[in-house]
Amino acid sequence: MNEERLILESDDNIKVRVDMSVRVQAMSSTATGLHEVQVRAGDERQIPSESLALVDWERVYLDLLDYKARKGWRNLIIRPETPRQLMGQIAYTLIADEAVVRPNTFAGRELLQQAVTNILRKYLDTF
Repeated sequence: MNEERLILESDDNIKVRVDMSVRVQAMSSTATGLHEVQVRAGDERQIPSESLALVDWERVYLDLLDYKARKGWRNLIIRPETPRQLMGQIAYTLIADEAVVRPNTFAGRELLQQAVTNILRKYLDTF
């Protein structure tokens, strides 16, 4: 049986949603019982092109190859330039803090890297 080879590319029908919002949950005991508070910090955002320039695209590519291997998708072809191209073409929603999409620290750059990888992994899952 021959497997059909699939080349990863942009598909307008795929919409991706990644939630990297910060969540805080607290419980306190009061005279009337337990009181629970939940807070979520993060808005729907797109990653600006100047932030995408900070991403280590080789690392993203290698991560996607590893992800593909773990899923057993032997027939999927991912070209080295594809992850960068996809981020400019696919429809995605990222729920995150401003610091994730416009990092000003090394830790922030790592969150940006993680956001891009999460978006592309989710895209791969749907593709």
